[in-house]
Amino acid sequence: MDLYNQYPLNPVAGYGSYDNYTYCKTYGMNLAMKFGMDKQKRSKKYKKNLFHKDNYEVNERNNPVCPNGVEFIYQYTRKNKNSKFGSESKIYKSTDCNGCMLTKSCGNKSGNDKRISFNEQLDEYQKEVIEFLDTEEGINMRMQRSIQVEGAFGIIKEDYKFRRLYINFNGKS
Repeated sequence: MDLYNQYPLNPVAGYGSYDNYTYCKTYGMNLAMKFGMDKQKRSKKYKKNLFHKDNYEVNERNNPVCPNGVEFIYQYTRKNKNSKFGSESKIYKSTDCNGCMLTKSCGNKSGNDKRISFNEQLDEYQKEVIEFLDTEEGINMRMQRSIQVEGAFGIIKEDYKFRRLYINFNGKS
């Protein structure tokens, strides 16, 4: 910050994580960084999937309820040890999944009580990111981001005469 005397209003480099979003909020920047599930959360298929924890109904006690009507009860709050800004997730456990006919649909392969976690602050940040990226300014930023990245790869390919890029995971060339 000393070099420029201000932070950029719309950071586009990096990825969307709790720490990155909290940092941006702390210094008055817009949340413009996409997160890992951004494309999936915007899809119709994701929004229609009643078995995804984000689409669960919430009852009067503010507990999630699965499509089969099984309530998830708050168990504890887990602190993320790797977070610099104190990220916390609430852990919920189902009251009774034994004998449920929908266990395969919900992804509970064991048939035992299912556990789900919610990081409420991260969910709020992600909603804000989606709202911002859907504005006219956000759409223009996404368009510029894709153009700039393509240009950088084009320069690398031309300058270094790369025609195909290979990734070797075995350490052999």
